[in-house]
Amino acid sequence: MQQVTIEWLDLNGKNHTNKIAIPAGHINLSRIDDWFRAGNLNVRAYSVFREVTK
Repeated sequence: MQQVTIEWLDLNGKNHTNKIAIPAGHINLSRIDDWFRAGNLNVRAYSVFREVTK
């Protein structure tokens, strides 16, 4: 698993930041969409950030 940071905007324009764990490797956006649905969160837009390791 890897930790990613999600910054997202709700329908009222309020900004939120959450850290979630997703499987390591390729970031599967449908998994992140599922996280929002599971939390019943109404999202206008989101960005995903992950730490780059060398």
